[in-house]
Amino acid sequence: MTGRVERLFLLIFSRALVSFGHLHWCIPCPHLNSVLGRIMAKMTDYTELISEFWPTVMLAWDEHGDKNPIIECDVDTRKVLAMPAKEYLAGLSERTREATQRNFEEISANGGMMVFIRDDRNRILQSYVFMPSEEDS
Repeated sequence: MTGRVERLFLLIFSRALVSFGHLHWCIPCPHLNSVLGRIMAKMTDYTELISEFWPTVMLAWDEHGDKNPIIECDVDTRKVLAMPAKEYLAGLSERTREATQRNFEEISANGGMMVFIRDDRNRILQSYVFMPSEEDS
């Protein structure tokens, strides 16, 4: 795969779809497993860290969710921040800003939240998507 297509798959399949409480990885079709396996191997799995931060993430969401913030969990400082999406997205690289903005708008329209994990030590900024369960609707 070319680097651009591989980055697109990484962007699409790096999202963890979560019903505000239960984590589900979304793998669309079996014939992509080998491609996804190579792409997913490049990712760092922060799901355990997210579960540690989850009570604080939910407090931030409960307090600011009506403003559709982006939630950032900083691995190094162990802080959770709810940030205005417009400013947060403006701080992303030009390469990722447009796709992330489109993704964020779709997620927000469906009541979901976008959580970024910032790991400066390993130079990683990775996003996860959390969607409300059907019972929450």
